[in-house]
Amino acid sequence: MLRVTVPTWKPEVPVYELQGADPSGAFLAKRKAYWPESKEWVNTPTYQWERLQAGNPLHTDGLVAFFAALRSQGFSESEINQMSKINPAKLLGLKAQ
Repeated sequence: MLRVTVPTWKPEVPVYELQGADPSGAFLAKRKAYWPESKEWVNTPTYQWERLQAGNPLHTDGLVAFFAALRSQGFSESEINQMSKINPAKLLGLKAQ
């Protein structure tokens, strides 16, 4: 077995002070989005990614909360998979996994 160690440059990752959970400084616009739990199109805020600050909710946390809300409204895992994996894959011409 050959083992090699190569010194590499390690980037400095900046540390930002948390600014709180309010993302209003990054507000961009509102657009209509379909919310299954209300079964209607709702004006939904959108945000400019670059202007979100440390401490604002992560998009992954929002997705987890969204799926939890769907489950709490009685949507099955199969239905959630259909909405979040299968349908988007079909629209993009990909094979859903």
